[in-house]
Amino acid sequence: MTPFPPCISLAILAMSRALPQLLRFISEIISGTICSSSINLPTLKAACTHALDSRRQRIYDITEALTRSGVKVSAEEVFEECPNIGSLGRPHIANALIKKGYASSVKGAFNKYLSNRSPCYIPSYTMSAEEGISLIQEAGGLAILAHPHVYFSAHNMDRLLSLKFDGIEGYYCAFPPHKNTP
Repeated sequence: MTPFPPCISLAILAMSRALPQLLRFISEIISGTICSSSINLPTLKAACTHALDSRRQRIYDITEALTRSGVKVSAEEVFEECPNIGSLGRPHIANALIKKGYASSVKGAFNKYLSNRSPCYIPSYTMSAEEGISLIQEAGGLAILAHPHVYFSAHNMDRLLSLKFDGIEGYYCAFPPHKNTP
């Protein structure tokens, strides 16, 4: 029998410890995992295509901003380095900057050129939480608020909890064990 990876083992342990306490407050627990799927739903497919197209356009926009600031790297160079990756982002631009000698590390490329505080930063496309929830539910899925610790502020949590999520993630394997303890 193959043992569970540590992440799953911790999830099972956390669930077994948390379940009695959780059942005092909620009516149902659904164990789940992140998965990928082929979809053929026009609205959801269009939203995914738009997101990918926006990511691709962002590569062009960032490399144009870099060029205007004297850093000569083109979107085509980024795409050539990663021909089999469908969703490119700033880390791929960072690799192009390293290859051309503008940075010595990914962290250095981000610090100097790509962080959200740099003059070459271009915001990414984001879908509203409401739109995402609607798309998922219209496709027959359950909209689960993942990684709630990321949004930990009273303002964000109040707003998110007012939305029509079907559930909230209660365990995140990359989070320190003491943060997953009920």
